[in-house]
Amino acid sequence: MGKYVDIPDDTGTYNRWLIVGRSDEPQFVKYNILKCNWVLKWIIDGEIHECLGVLRSRNSYNSGLWNDYLLSTPENQDSIWLPTNPDTQTVAYNMRFLISDNQINPIAWEVSKIEDLNPQGVIKITMKQDLYDPK
Repeated sequence: MGKYVDIPDDTGTYNRWLIVGRSDEPQFVKYNILKCNWVLKWIIDGEIHECLGVLRSRNSYNSGLWNDYLLSTPENQDSIWLPTNPDTQTVAYNMRFLISDNQINPIAWEVSKIEDLNPQGVIKITMKQDLYDPK
């Protein structure tokens, strides 16, 4: 689990995929793979870390906004799956990332959940949407 595999598409272009699951069938073992679609970058103690992973959307039954009596806050979630390695093990709760296609007002995300045991070798990071602060 957590290893990359390069597989060609119908045009012969190789794409990188992440192994995220394995069946327990004794006669013909099957692996579950997801196509890598995002490079996550972050800074720890002045050092830039990066890792190719799988950005996954999380199903939510809300509009992405929580309205209280006095406030409105974003309430959207997303996740990214990364291989377990020394770089990805530096990701911690409350870290913030800008993950967006919008260069003017990017969407900010804060790490709210980290799962690193099921399956071993893959870290599943859940992020909640946060307010973007250009500073």
